[in-house]
Amino acid sequence: MRHSTTLIKALIIACAWQVVGGELARGADGTIITEIIRAGLVDPGGIAVDSVGNVYVAGAGSNNVLKITPAGVITEIIVATGDLARVRLDVPFGIAVDGEGNVYVAGQQTDNVLKITPAGVITKIIDVFGDGMGNFLNFPGDIAVDAAGNVYVTGRATGNALKIAPDGVITEIIDLTGDGTGNGLSDPVGVAVDGVGNVYVTGSRSNNAFKITPAGVVTEIIDATGDGAGHGLDESVDVAVDGAGNVFVVGSFSRNAFKITLAGVVTEIMNSGGNGVGNGVIDPNGVVVDGVGNVYVTGIPDDNVVKITPSGVITTIIDVTGDGAGHGMKRPIGIAVDGMSNVYVTGQSSNNAFKITPSGVITEIIDVTVDDVGADLEFPIGIAVDETGDVFVVGYESDNVFKITPDGVITEIIDATGDGAGRVLVEPVGVAVDGEGNVYVTGSFGSNAFKIATTGVVTEIIDSTGDGAGNGLSFPFGVAVGGVGNVYVTGRDSHNAFRITPDGVVV
Repeated sequence: MRHSTTLIKALIIACAWQVVGGELARGADGTIITEIIRAGLVDPGGIAVDSVGNVYVAGAGSNNVLKITPAGVITEIIVATGDLARVRLDVPFGIAVDGEGNVYVAGQQTDNVLKITPAGVITKIIDVFGDGMGNFLNFPGDIAVDAAGNVYVTGRATGNALKIAPDGVITEIIDLTGDGTGNGLSDPVGVAVDGVGNVYVTGSRSNNAFKITPAGVVTEIIDATGDGAGHGLDESVDVAVDGAGNVFVVGSFSRNAFKITLAGVVTEIMNSGGNGVGNGVIDPNGVVVDGVGNVYVTGIPDDNVVKITPSGVITTIIDVTGDGAGHGMKRPIGIAVDGMSNVYVTGQSSNNAFKITPSGVITEIIDVTVDDVGADLEFPIGIAVDETGDVFVVGYESDNVFKITPDGVITEIIDATGDGAGRVLVEPVGVAVDGEGNVYVTGSFGSNAFKIATTGVVTEIIDSTGDGAGNGLSFPFGVAVGGVGNVYVTGRDSHNAFRITPDGVVV
């Protein structure tokens, strides 16, 4: 999948959310559309889906990865702190998931790839030193994983691709020399792997794509001439492969998509004109193919996704209008498809993601409720929901938190005055709620965090002094609550995390 290089540094919410389904709406053509993720995700790029329908979205600007289950439960599985030791994650873009549910995410600014197991164990599997033999990894782009658990990652700045075996052995499978016969590789972005272990890599600046067999044989399968019939390939940014071994490559600058068969026949299957009646794509970025051979391509700046059937029929399955009810889609980047042909796409600039079923049903599982009576809500960021269905929304620019009950009653539970005793709340970001209904919120600019009890009593539970032993807290973003009442707060600028016990001890 394609991942934008726009780096929108913004806010993260390092907590686990549970969201009660989204509001269904109906578009102009009668399609039911729902946005599946919005709050706590900034500059979403990479998206992947596992065999049971869980969706994983990487937030490049929020430095996190969110997991969305088919039931709508959302969990943040990794944040900027990475493995919570010394390995950080910065600007995650590439993302993939294997058959056992392990998730792999590449940090473009940290030059690494981290593995997150289903149990939540985080491990660094590769860093800037690459294979440790002088073949480095710099500015990783895309990730793919095969059936045997081998992980493949492209290094955009190093002009190569590396394979990480399950036992940790790292091998460079292609470098700047490409196939070694004069067909070089420059700015590799997209990577895909087929069922027999062949790896496919696109060179964005070299305007081509390569196939690397398990034996290491490298072949250029398409170059700037495209199909050789006047339809050229320029800025090849993404690649996908179907079960029959057909490869699909999109050209961002040439505004088209190609199919390359096993026999090497190259066909242009789509250009900017689409089907001639408006279903075109300008600046295609991402491409995927489903189990029955339908190809899906994301388009910028048209803000749309088109579907190309095996017979060549092109239709737009979602556009800038999103759900037609105010939840638009801007700059679609990441795209994925599951075994049931459900399509998932992220909107980078609209900070959301959509699921489109084969029948056209699209589901929004997170939305931000804006208060239009009483106190203002500005720039809503964090969101959490308790066991009774009460939703809590943070207003970053309005310095407050609202509670919305299941029947729609909205109450401001904290504002800029904080605890009313001089400890103010400024630019709140993260929010979490425990099993008893107590709410916790971080104040990023004030370098503190508050607890709002069910009785309405507000208490500052940590400030810039951190643990009071020299380990300060600066620019806190994330907050989460453990099963025994411990509260966890991350400090973005202090590069640390604190645990606050129920009796107020900060560790």
